[in-house]
Formats: sequence, C-alpha cells, structure tokens
Amino acid sequence: MLTTLQTFAGGFASLFGLRFGVGAAEAPAFPANNKVATAWFPQRERGVAGSVCSMGVYVGTAFLTPIEFYIASTYGWRAVFMVSGLLGIAWAVVWFFAYREPAQSRLANQTELDYIRDGGGVANARSGEVAAFRWDHAWKLLRFRQIWGVCLGKLAATTTLYFFLTWFPTYLMQARGMSMLHAGTAAVGPYLAAAAGVMFGGWWGDWMIRRGVSVSVARKLPMVLGLLFTGTIVLANFTTSNAIVIGILCIAFFAQGMSSTTWVVVSEIAPRELVGMTGSIASFASNLAGIITPITIGFIVQKTGSFEWALGFCAIVAMIGVLSYTVVLGKIERLQID
Repeated sequence: MLTTLQTFAGGFASLFGLRFGVGAAEAPAFPANNKVATAWFPQRERGVAGSVCSMGVYVGTAFLTPIEFYIASTYGWRAVFMVSGLLGIAWAVVWFFAYREPAQSRLANQTELDYIRDGGGVANARSGEVAAFRWDHAWKLLRFRQIWGVCLGKLAATTTLYFFLTWFPTYLMQARGMSMLHAGTAAVGPYLAAAAGVMFGGWWGDWMIRRGVSVSVARKLPMVLGLLFTGTIVLANFTTSNAIVIGILCIAFFAQGMSSTTWVVVSEIAPRELVGMTGSIASFASNLAGIITPITIGFIVQKTGSFEWALGFCAIVAMIGVLSYTVVLGKIERLQID
C-alpha cells in the first residue's frame, strides 16, 4: 500500500516519509520467512527451503529491473511505484488467505507433522508454546556470541546486496557509460547469478548434513566462502571492458548469494520459542546495512568522483563478515534461555 502511495508523492518530504514507511512495513518479511522455513521443514531440508525464500529477492529483481526501467523511461517514475505496489497488495491478499502454520494447516497430516518434528522442525508449535514478546528475552539473546556472530556476518553480507539494490544501475550508467535501458538489461546477469548462489549455498549445506558433516561446518562453509569470493567485486576496478565487469560482478554476486544462507543459521540457533525474535534481531542488523551502505557509497562517490573505493568498501566489509563467521559465531546449536 505504501509503495503505491509513493505514486502521489509531491516532494522530498512526502517521498522520504513514504519510503520510511515502506521500510518499516517490509521489515518483518525475512524474519517471517525464516519462521516459515523453521516450522515447515526438518533440519536436513532447511537450507534449500530458506534459500527459496531468499532467492525471491534476486529473481524478482532480475526479471523486473528491465521492465521497471522500461516503465520509468516510457511512463515516468511514478508508474513504477504504482505497478510494484499493486503487485504487492495482490500477493498480500493471497498469502493472508492461503498460509497456515503446520499444526493448523489442512494440507499437513500427522505423518508429515511427525516427519518435520523428528527432523528438528517446530511443526507442532501452537500459540501456547510460543513465548510472548518481552524485552528481557531480547537482552538474553544478545548475551550469546552466536547472535553477535550472525548479526555482524549478516550486516557484512547485506552490504554488497544493498550496493546492488541501490547503486548498481547508477554504477553501470556513470562509471561504465551505459544507457538506462542497457544498464537495466545488463543487471539481469548478476541478479540471476545471486539467485543461483543462494540455492547452491542452501543445497550444499543440506547435502553436507545428510552425509554426516557437523551442522557448524555445513552451515558456515558456504557463508565463509561466499563472503571471501564476494571480495572479488573489487576486481572490476582493474578492467575497462564492460563484458568483463559484468562477469566479475556475476561471480561476486553469486558468492554474495551463498553468504545469504545466514537465515538458515538463524533457524538453527534460535530458541524454539523465540524463532521470530531471533530473526528480528538478525533482520535489524541486516537493515542497518540498508541504511549505512547507500549513504556511505554516496559519500565515497561524491568525495572521490569514482566508484573504485565504493567497490573496495564492499570488499572490506565482506572480509569483516568472514572474521565474524569464523571467529565470533562459534558452534552452531540451538540456544536455550529461561
């Protein structure tokens, strides 16, 4: 709804206020996705399930970016908000009437519920088994190193994502001299590569768990390697070929997709009664990157006149994420609090 209302924004203040409202309204999306994956899938299948949820961001951006660029160039920027908002409203209606928790769903029989529960899912959770919101629960969660490790790593992984979501088209047009429509088309490759990276990271983690690899190794390895290769984004500074640049960005964004399997780790460490709150804390860290990244990159570009250090900023933050996952995170296991 708020996205649709941006069509009628009359100035900076109204547009900023509506954009602020959009951010607040969409904030529960990823914690809710994580809760759905934790409720409906056992541990050995949770990587792929969580990746499917995360993949939607990349696939939707890949296919809709050229369309939105066409709409903007043909009908104006207001039409982009109108079309996007109406699509969101339509899906909200479908989701409201279609989705139910496993224990309340008519589509899940007892055998399936037992299969999910025995595999480490929380399919039988009902309202009486879910803790009511309390601030002291959040403070207790923040005492665990696993929470800090996930949050720092999530912030690092999301930094590159927000570069692609906010500055990538501008980078292609200003630094690489592409037209608006050309930039919109060229952006499809990296977004599809990221979607493939998300699915590969989730599948690889599940594959390792099914073969007896520890949960800590199976979940950490895709994220650590993903962030390491995300740093290859800085190589775009050393070529003048647009084709090579797109290839480098495809590799970097594929790796960023792998590192986005953090949501699976959230589902592995969250106390059974606090899956939603744990996801909200991780989402808060992720959304901090949404605030910091566009402002920081804009400042860098303004002061230096180029995107070279902007790409370097993404690479440096990715290395911080590697340290977080390897040093801070510790053992991946379900946390217990009173």
